[in-house]
Amino acid sequence: KNFVTVSPQFADTLERMTRYHFRDRYQSAELILSALAPTLIAERSLPSSNPPLETTIVKPRSPNSSKSTLPTTVVTPKPQQSASFSPKIDLRRWQIYLGIAVVSATFVFLLGYLTLNYQNNLRTSEFIQNAKKEYKKQENSAAINGLVRIFDFKSNYVIADDSRGANYRDQGKLDEAIENFNKAITLDPNNAVNYNDRGSVYYDSDNQDKALDDFSTAIKLDPNLAAAYNNRAYVYYNKDKKKEALDDFNKAIELESKLAVSYNGRGVIYHDQNEDKKALDDYNKAIEIDDNYAVAHHNRGTFYLSQEKIDESLIDLNKTIKIEPRLANSYYVRSSVYSNKGNQLEALRDLNKAIELDSTLAVAYYDRGLLYDKQGNQQDTLKDINKAIELDPEFANAYYVRGNIYYNRDNQTTAFNDYNKAIELDPKLSSAYLGRGNIYYNQNKYNDALDNYSKAVDLDSKLAHAFYGRGNVNAVLKNKSGAIYDYQKAAALYKEQGKDSDYQDAMKQIKILQQ
Repeated sequence: KNFVTVSPQFADTLERMTRYHFRDRYQSAELILSALAPTLIAERSLPSSNPPLETTIVKPRSPNSSKSTLPTTVVTPKPQQSASFSPKIDLRRWQIYLGIAVVSATFVFLLGYLTLNYQNNLRTSEFIQNAKKEYKKQENSAAINGLVRIFDFKSNYVIADDSRGANYRDQGKLDEAIENFNKAITLDPNNAVNYNDRGSVYYDSDNQDKALDDFSTAIKLDPNLAAAYNNRAYVYYNKDKKKEALDDFNKAIELESKLAVSYNGRGVIYHDQNEDKKALDDYNKAIEIDDNYAVAHHNRGTFYLSQEKIDESLIDLNKTIKIEPRLANSYYVRSSVYSNKGNQLEALRDLNKAIELDSTLAVAYYDRGLLYDKQGNQQDTLKDINKAIELDPEFANAYYVRGNIYYNRDNQTTAFNDYNKAIELDPKLSSAYLGRGNIYYNQNKYNDALDNYSKAVDLDSKLAHAFYGRGNVNAVLKNKSGAIYDYQKAAALYKEQGKDSDYQDAMKQIKILQQ
C-alpha cells in the first residue's frame, strides 16, 4: 500500500497472508485462491478504435495545365501427549533402564524434529515477508529469489510455483513463467486458477490457441471464475469472434459486477459495433469502478475523438498519460486531438514521444510523415512513410501517401505501383483510385482514368478532386454536359470544405465549357 498502487482486495489478501500469528492467516490454499481470484485477472488493453487517418490527396491537373504474492500456512507443531507408564515394582532393573533409554531417545528425536520444522517454517515466513517487501518495491528479481528459497523448503507447494510464475510473467520472462505454471498444474491439476494464470502467459506470448485452451479448462474446472471468462473474451476478440467475446464479458460481469476490465472490453466491442451509447456507458462504468484505470480512460478518450468531442477526449487522454506515462498509443491518439485543434507543435511532440516509447508503432511514423508533409518537409515525410511500410507491409494508406510523394516528384511509374498496392490491400480506399486515375489521365488513357475516378466517387461522394478529375476526362471526351456536372459537384464540395482556390478553378472550367 505504501510503495505501489494495488487494489484494496489484493492488499487485504497480502495483509492476512502474512500476519504474525498463524491462526490469523488463511488456513488453506483454497481459501487463499478464493481471495486472490478477482485479482488474478490479466488486464488487457484491447485495440482502441483509432480516428480516421488523414491523407494528403493529390488534386488532378486541370485540362489546360502542364501539370502480481505468496501465501503460506506456517505449521506449528501440536503439543505432544507424553506416554503414560504404569510403574510395576516387579520389573527388572535392566528393563527399567531400557525403557528410560527408549523414552529419552524418542524425546530427543521429537524435540530435534519439531525444532527443525519450527525453524524452517519461521524461515519460510521470513522469506515470504522479504518477498512481499521486495514485490511492494517492485524489485521483482529480489522477490523471485525469495520465492525460490521458499520453494526449496516446500518443494511441493503449489502456490509457490504459481506466485513465482506470476512474477516471471510480470518481468516478461514468459518461458520461465510457463515452466513454473506447468509445475503448479502438475502438482494440482484441478486448480482452475493455475490454468487461468498460464493462459495469461500464453496470451502475452501471442499464443492465442493455447491461451484459449487454458481459459476454457479453467472455466470447466470452476464455472464461477470470472477472471477466466474475462480473459477468454479477450482471446475471442483477437480472433474476431465478437459474439463469443461479448457473451464471455457478460458472464464475467454477471459473476463479478466490479470487474472494470470487463466493462472496458465490452465497451470496445460496442464501440466497434457502433452502439455508441452502450460503449460510453461501459467506459463510464469501468472508470466509476476504478478511476485510475488508464486503459478505460484511453478508450473513452478515443471514443470521444471519434465523436468529435475534442475537449472531452483531451481530458481523458491527459488523465491516461498521468496515470500511465508509458502508454505509447495514448500519445499517438492525443497527437490526433492536437492536430484537430490546430496545434501541430504539440501533435509532433506527442508523435515523437509515442515513437520513443514504441519504435514499432507504424501509425505514429505515418502520422508524423503527414505532419512533415504539411510543413513541406518531403525528405522526412518519405523517410517516415517508408518506415511505416517497413513495420507494417500491409498498411494501405501508407502506400497511397508514398504514391502521392512520387507523383509530385513526377515519378509516375513508382507512384502507379504504390497506388496499385494500396488498392490491392484495401479495395475500398477511394483516394488510391483517384491517384491512379490521375496517372491514367496523364498517360492519355482516358477510359481507364474515367473508370478510376468513377470508382473513387462511388466509394466517397465527398471526394471533390475525383469529381474534378472526371470532369477533366469528360471535357476531353467532348462530353460537355457530363464535364459541367462534375465540375459543379467539385465546386460545391470545394466551397463546403473551405477550399477557395480549388473552388475558383472549378468555376473557371465551367465558364470555359459554357462559352
